[in-house]
Amino acid sequence: MENLIKKLIKTINEEEVNSIKWTIASFFIDNLDFVAQSQTKEIAKQCHVSPASIIRFCSLLGYSGINELKYIVKNSKANYPARENWDENERNYLEIWTEGFLNLSTNLKNNKQIFQCFEGDRSIYIFAFNVAYFASKNFLQRIRVKNYKVFLEQDISTIDWYIDHIKNDDVIIFVSLSGNNYILQNFAKKAKGKCQTFAVIGDRLGFENDVDNHLLLENKESNFWNLYSIRSQLLQQLWDLLLIQL
Repeated sequence: MENLIKKLIKTINEEEVNSIKWTIASFFIDNLDFVAQSQTKEIAKQCHVSPASIIRFCSLLGYSGINELKYIVKNSKANYPARENWDENERNYLEIWTEGFLNLSTNLKNNKQIFQCFEGDRSIYIFAFNVAYFASKNFLQRIRVKNYKVFLEQDISTIDWYIDHIKNDDVIIFVSLSGNNYILQNFAKKAKGKCQTFAVIGDRLGFENDVDNHLLLENKESNFWNLYSIRSQLLQQLWDLLLIQL
């Protein structure tokens, strides 16, 4: 698993930004659990490439194919805590969840910038992928009832179009549960200076430097497993708390 991560990072650093290999590597490193559980055509759809490109990419990394890569991810001991430690796992999970929510409440009270994103007659664009996207859909439906002009998008081509046509008074909120989604970070660099930019991130790994302001979903989930289950719940709670105040 560690070797796979190193190969993906090496590809991201060496390949041209937005090239096919760069795009696939960027998606893989941020969504390994999705890759391990999904069919090749579903992975290709999320990367906006052909299934053949996914298979070729796995071969370039030195694997016999996508199935070998999936096997490595699924059987990584770092993925899940030991099943036999039920009581300890339950206690650790609840402690991480509770601490994460308390941190969210504190950080939100001290972060006026995210509320300012919803001030005035402006369009608000929320760009997110996969788990973060689906964790934000309910908020989109409810906030529109309050007559806010909010748009939620995960399609790369559509995001690119929005940024090209965005107005100076509008705002973009990027959501990355990992804190290092290279595709979104590249979009943030493109959008900076064109409008107000904000990021909701699961960790401070550099994304925060490419936006005007950010909010950290501060948590210790990575100490428990490498999924984003708790972070996605924190994101939903963030949207709920915002909805209450707006």
